[in-house]
Amino acid sequence: SMSKLGARGDVGGVCGFNCMLRDMPHHRTTCENRLVNCTFANFGCRWRGSFRRLSAHGSQCRVRPRLCPNGCGAQVSVGPMMKRHLDMCPMGEVACDAPDAEADLAICRPVEDAEEGDVTDALVTVGEHPELAKKCTAVVRRVDLKRHRMEHCEFARAAKCRRCHKLVSARSLQSHELTRCTAAEELCPEGCGMVLSRTAVKRHLEVACVKVREDCAFKPLGCTARVERGEMAAHMHRASGQHLELLRRGLLDARSRGEAFRMEIDAHREDIAHQLERRRKDAMETLTRKEESVREYVETAKEEDAKARKVLAGKVDVLKRAMADQSSTYSGQLLDMFTDISELRNDFERFKTRCEDDMRALRKDVDSNRVKAEALFSEVTEER
Repeated sequence: SMSKLGARGDVGGVCGFNCMLRDMPHHRTTCENRLVNCTFANFGCRWRGSFRRLSAHGSQCRVRPRLCPNGCGAQVSVGPMMKRHLDMCPMGEVACDAPDAEADLAICRPVEDAEEGDVTDALVTVGEHPELAKKCTAVVRRVDLKRHRMEHCEFARAAKCRRCHKLVSARSLQSHELTRCTAAEELCPEGCGMVLSRTAVKRHLEVACVKVREDCAFKPLGCTARVERGEMAAHMHRASGQHLELLRRGLLDARSRGEAFRMEIDAHREDIAHQLERRRKDAMETLTRKEESVREYVETAKEEDAKARKVLAGKVDVLKRAMADQSSTYSGQLLDMFTDISELRNDFERFKTRCEDDMRALRKDVDSNRVKAEALFSEVTEER
């Protein structure tokens, strides 16, 4: 029988086996030249060739499963599957990286210019206890990580503080009791002899400690004494005379400053009154000048109008007499003169109309200035 070999350019060949036709199907299932896929085709290998070359290809196949380099005994194909296996391999080495139980007291933030991978330089502690920002640096196998944290890791193993009964990391138990335990008791730092819990010290110093020095209540008036809180009452008794003198001086100073302030206010009030009076006078002078100007303009317009009327009336009389004298002999000239008279009359009517318009505009300006003057008087009166 004949079988084609299709393994990346393999040339077809003849098997050379002779058998009866009825035995051919069985032979094709066992022929050494039959086409088969790679044993690791499920892992992504695309090789396809003759059965007799399968073993040789299998020993060199790129996706052939290999033993895990961590020694867990698993066989995994190279590539993404190997990478996923190494991320979960129980024999792989990982950093414990367990934080301190009190790590919330040391907040860390990243540094922008820190070198990549440098965890120590990439964090800056901004809390009150920088030592709590550290983490366990031990490297163990993933399968041993849980036991390491339960039995050996000083960060993950918890210990109870005997005072505040808080669970803290075993490594920081001693420093917790000395510096951070809220139930720890200590003497007052000012030396009053009181034994207080660490959380009550601040409140004690602010309110109750008799050894804390405070400024005298009369400091704003000039007392420079700074005495202990427990001696404040005695100081008040001893320095009562001095305090009364400081109080007297303060009252006198306040009175003098009040008088100076009152005088300053009076001067300011007078200044404002003078300014208002000056503004009122300026407004009255401006209004008077405008009224005189408008009045002169109206009188001039009236005179010009009377002169124009008189001139026109004289011309009309002359024309009428001329027409009467020449009516018998100059009929054509009479018609021309009549036309001239009509034009003169039209000019007169136009001049009269223009003069009336000017008079109305002048009256409107006079009324407007009167309204503005009344508003200005009202404003000056209100400001005064």
